[in-house]
Amino acid sequence: MMNSEIATSVALDDATSVRFDAGNNVLTYQPRPGGTIERFRSGRHIVKVFYWKIAEGEKTALSYTWYFDVTA
Repeated sequence: MMNSEIATSVALDDATSVRFDAGNNVLTYQPRPGGTIERFRSGRHIVKVFYWKIAEGEKTALSYTWYFDVTA
């Protein structure tokens, strides 16, 4: 069952929402009150990230999708 509340994007440049660990190439998002996503409900969630080289522009974007499950 898919979560009915979908955030279409999370701002990568908002340091309070998404953090990038360049040494490990890891993006981390922690839900928080007042944030784009305040909490994850139980169930399956889907994440789709679009990325591109700055010099080549957004029109060359690729995507990566994964799922994760939250249990109570």
